[in-house]
Amino acid sequence: MKRGSTNKQLLQTIAECRKTKKPFWLAVANLMARPNRRRIRVNLWQIGRHAKDGETVVVPGRVLGNGELKGKVRVAAFWFSASASKKLGDDALPLASVLAQNPNGTGLHIMA
Repeated sequence: MKRGSTNKQLLQTIAECRKTKKPFWLAVANLMARPNRRRIRVNLWQIGRHAKDGETVVVPGRVLGNGELKGKVRVAAFWFSASASKKLGDDALPLASVLAQNPNGTGLHIMA
């Protein structure tokens, strides 16, 4: 029996992260490659509690809309719930676009 994800977009994003060979993106790829029940889910209140104003936070999984963000924090993730996407607006970034813009991972922080 074959194990692992069948989500082609997820597998492609993991492969792109690994292709960079940069420690930051390798850590993101390893967190995204976890089995389904161990994947990362982060609420907005958790991001607001730990992120500083003006930071870009990378969530290697799902961002859920519970809570509020105070301050200007950009969030990059593989998937956003509808409520999180609505609350973040333009500050909700697809993980693939952040990877393309910042292949070295400088100035980014992982929230897992």
